[in-house]
Amino acid sequence: MHDGSPASPSSVWRRMGVGVTRVLAALLVGLAGVWLLEQDGRVAAADALQRIARSAEHALASHLSEREREIALLSQSRQLTQARLSQPLITEALEQRQNVSPEYAWPGWASTSGEVIAATGGLLVGQSVSERPWFAAAQRQFFVSDVHKAVLMEKLLPPTAGADGVRPVAEPLRFVDIAAPVRDERGQLLGVLGAHLHWRWVSDTVEAAVLPSSDRQQIELVITDRQGEVLYPYAWAGKAAIPAEVWDAEAGRSSLWPDQQRYLTAQVGLRATSYSALGWRVLLRQPLEAAMAPVRHQQVRMLVLAGVIGLLSSAACTWASRRHRRGPRSASAENAAVQALADGDAA
Repeated sequence: MHDGSPASPSSVWRRMGVGVTRVLAALLVGLAGVWLLEQDGRVAAADALQRIARSAEHALASHLSEREREIALLSQSRQLTQARLSQPLITEALEQRQNVSPEYAWPGWASTSGEVIAATGGLLVGQSVSERPWFAAAQRQFFVSDVHKAVLMEKLLPPTAGADGVRPVAEPLRFVDIAAPVRDERGQLLGVLGAHLHWRWVSDTVEAAVLPSSDRQQIELVITDRQGEVLYPYAWAGKAAIPAEVWDAEAGRSSLWPDQQRYLTAQVGLRATSYSALGWRVLLRQPLEAAMAPVRHQQVRMLVLAGVIGLLSSAACTWASRRHRRGPRSASAENAAVQALADGDAA
């Protein structure tokens, strides 16, 4: 009789081999899924970062474009183009503009000789700005400067806060200059309208587009000039080196930064406006682990699920094999019992 005998060693090893094979196959499928999740997750995270970068660039370009249009329109207003109008009327026009847009640190009007004739708060009135780059350039055409530290205004203006109500103590007063020539109806140069725009207000505009995401995902904002020098944040200026590979990185590719961490990055060039082409770039970076955190959870679940499926498959195979082997043995036993009964009756 064989129905009660133990399975042979060879059959045991064979069943174990089949079970292990099924578990490994399931794990291999799981690992392939993990790899695909990794690749797709990186691309998705990079695309999300790129969308935020575009939003930040749009906010910055729109903000600057609006200020440029304001100065262009003001330079063509009657208060400035009609030379006979009095200084108080010019000052009133400048103050109205500053009240509407508090990011203007100082709008002023200078004669062709460079003497400031009118300005908000009376700042620099009677002084010469003939050596300032914005005045020299704007005698010929509309001018927008790069970010620079305040020279004449640092001691005259109080420390100013940005749109968030705070300006870091260590950050000096910095401006973007916007200036336009003022001409009469015959095209004769009457003077130059210049304005210092608070850089902090400009950077806050970009921050507003990034902050809803950066609070949760450790996204950092960097603004660079045409040469790649950092304009924002000020703590990075002249100190932090941006890896060259960042500017050519493909979507989903991470870069190693000087702090020895890998980051996903996205960068967008500031589009040219009707009046300027500054060449600034908006750069966002995010720690790779932070960007991939949602994917990591999915990968762990996929591996666990693959292992469970492999074990269940192996167990089902073993059970089916045992049931199949018991089937013929049970039939043989029943036949033997029937034969024994028949023999007994015949006796």
